[in-house]
Amino acid sequence: MIDLHCHILPGVDDGAQTEQQALEMARMAVRAGVHTVAATPHTNIAGVFENYASDELDARFDAFRALLRRENVPLRLVTGAEIYADGDLVDLLQRGRVPTLGGTRYPLVEFSFHDRPARVLRVLQELLDAGYTPVIAHPERYVFVQRDPRGLVPLFADMGCVLQINKGSPLGRFGDSCLRVSRWMLERGLVHLAASDAHRDHMRTPWLADIRAFLYDVYGDGCPQLLLERNPAHILRDEPVEDAFD
Repeated sequence: MIDLHCHILPGVDDGAQTEQQALEMARMAVRAGVHTVAATPHTNIAGVFENYASDELDARFDAFRALLRRENVPLRLVTGAEIYADGDLVDLLQRGRVPTLGGTRYPLVEFSFHDRPARVLRVLQELLDAGYTPVIAHPERYVFVQRDPRGLVPLFADMGCVLQINKGSPLGRFGDSCLRVSRWMLERGLVHLAASDAHRDHMRTPWLADIRAFLYDVYGDGCPQLLLERNPAHILRDEPVEDAFD
């Protein structure tokens, strides 16, 4: 499996705090059947987790890759970021200030939970017009989506955005609203990716075996293959993703 949303890079945000904790997350991911993880630290949150592209951030990625090799953890680490939708994202991307997933045209973008739909749609359209394909991080967690999933979620998909749900949402770990919206999305083929959004080795973990089993039991073998293997691989190859009902 491939996990394209994971806060595994140590010491840069509210995810892994130490190298040892990051190593435990990596080992857990491998035991669950994950072979590739995109390290996606929170980025572009002014005064909190800025994490703009820099030699220091590059060195942190390189150091963690080297640590995985030294510890014989067979996990491929891909660069990325969870980019907070503030300011001119197109400018930040074009200047290389914030990274896409694996250097592709796919940026992982998150919004304020209480954002205004009109602003969200404007930001997404600006990214699309500039040649990027936004991956919307956990749409099921946004209040504006929970209020109007039938209007907004199909619109996001029709625009050409990629929709990534958190593995804990359909399992009920983010509350009833996230469970309801994420399962509604899954039932209608509106999900392109499932990812861990992992932050620790003991809570919100990178263990994807549970969501793989759930998707297999409820939706059949093709669903976990699409959401956890094929579409993440398409993204890292900079290819178009597949829809669930193609």
